[in-house]
Amino acid sequence: MPEVNLTDLIEKIFKENQRSFLTLKQTIFFMSSKTKRELGILGLTNASEMQKILAPSLDTKRYVFHRRGTFVFILEAKPHEDFVLEVIKKRTRTPKDISRLVPFSKKETAGLIGKLIEKNLIRLSLDDDLQTRIYYVPEGKREKQKETATKSLKPEIKTSVRSEENKTNQPKPKIKAKPEYAEYTVENFRNAFHSLDNGRIFVKICDLRRILGWPNAIFDSALKQLRDAKLIQLHAGDVTLMTPDEVQDCFVDENGFRMGTITWHGR
Repeated sequence: MPEVNLTDLIEKIFKENQRSFLTLKQTIFFMSSKTKRELGILGLTNASEMQKILAPSLDTKRYVFHRRGTFVFILEAKPHEDFVLEVIKKRTRTPKDISRLVPFSKKETAGLIGKLIEKNLIRLSLDDDLQTRIYYVPEGKREKQKETATKSLKPEIKTSVRSEENKTNQPKPKIKAKPEYAEYTVENFRNAFHSLDNGRIFVKICDLRRILGWPNAIFDSALKQLRDAKLIQLHAGDVTLMTPDEVQDCFVDENGFRMGTITWHGR
């Protein structure tokens, strides 16, 4: 075992640099040659090899190793969404900015943003250029979540036995999320809409939700923002023409009304 206390040393480095995470190589940069020698990593450059040597000496109740691609990070031992929230608290940012400032993949960051929206800790807004921005909601301004936002509504759908059999036997169209829509922007929302409209005025919200592949909380918040900006109009649609899965993928507004289709009014 090394004479130096690795966990206390990392805490000192983090406090001096006012950081809650650093890459392993950044952390080691702040160590003296003597300390590196005592830890058994002097002269090593491979992060995975250094992690293997240091891991047994790290108190995982205080700090943990985290890998993103080829990078190895050391993080404070706390929920991952806290790192995202710290970034947003400092200033309003775009989803892309947030992804660059946290040690997580874009996919994981998107999920963490979704969790924070569900907890009403952050919200989405549109700036003057119709770019999506995310801002922190102070505790005193948080609205209590309505029951309709968390309840799974199951409207009664009256159809004949024959029509239900036909729906069951018909192959369900597979609409897969496309990678090019991964970034949460108005442009991607609009492009996804037009990829589905085929010259029609209306598009099913369930189809748009699936092709974008955004977390539900982000997609629903985007619908509200675009609706309030009068770029889209939401319609109830005819749920009797939808499958149960399609009904569940519709949008429930603040008043508990289920919206099934959408019209794009923006440019």
